[in-house]
Amino acid sequence: MKSLKAFTLLFVLGLVTHYSSYGQACTTNGALVSVTYKKFTSYEIVTFKFKQTCAVPAVSVVNPPFIEDPSGNTILVAGAQHREIKFSGIEWMCTIPTIFQSSITSTSKVRAIKKTGQFEGIVSYVIGLKSTASFAQVFPTTTSAGFCYIKFIIF
Repeated sequence: MKSLKAFTLLFVLGLVTHYSSYGQACTTNGALVSVTYKKFTSYEIVTFKFKQTCAVPAVSVVNPPFIEDPSGNTILVAGAQHREIKFSGIEWMCTIPTIFQSSITSTSKVRAIKKTGQFEGIVSYVIGLKSTASFAQVFPTTTSAGFCYIKFIIF
């Protein structure tokens, strides 16, 4: 019985240690450090900001329902069409802030941006769009400040 209690205690302490970094900022090379949205007069931009080097995203057209990984919960994403942006092999046990410099409004072509997964090196987002929206990816750009940006333009 003592060995079972000891095992249980070690297991719980291991889980707490393993998952405690979720509240920390993503700071390692190649980590996704933020997701931002900005609306301009004739277009909108969703930007994924990485520390030093960009991960190459897999972009695909997807349809509901959207299931969160790892919880299995259904995530509602507004929009008539949807694009999934999936990054593999990146730091995932940290907090990735989503920053909206201007809010999504009823006139926006972007209807929603939702994280649908953050587990075992894979981080994914779904962008919901109006039916009339066009979607284009801009090649990664790196700055002298040590960040790399992947931008998606919606027009």
